Amino acid sequence: MRALPTTVKQMSSFAAAGVFVLFTNIAVTAMLREWAGLAVELAYAGGYTTVLTISFLLCRHAVFNAADGNLNRQFTYFIVSSVFFRSMEFAANVVCYKLFAIQYLWALVMIQLLSFVIKFFYYRAVVFSDDGRPST
Repeated sequence: MRALPTTVKQMSSFAAAGVFVLFTNIAVTAMLREWAGLAVELAYAGGYTTVLTISFLLCRHAVFNAADGNLNRQFTYFIVSSVFFRSMEFAANVVCYKLFAIQYLWALVMIQLLSFVIKFFYYRAVVFSDDGRPST
């Protein structure tokens, strides 16, 4: 019964981290574009790189309390899985919009919500688990 409160607490922390990272991404991207004068594409890349690092640190230290785990393994798994998840989100958005004629904003919301849940459980079970193997 104790696992449910832990899951709810971690999921709430994961959601809060996601909101923080969203606004950080907007701020960093805007600053790189407007203040530093970078091209939009470079500003996007800079914002994404920044929030990817922040997301990793928040998940490792604040959400999953996994600072005792292997840093290199966790970081590698996190980066690879994040790129994979983003690619799948993009593909799913295109499929929903193009093949199923779902309004693009509804598709985006549905996919982000589903992706949030999948990423949470994947990160908890694999990326930030004690030994990197899926937990039971």
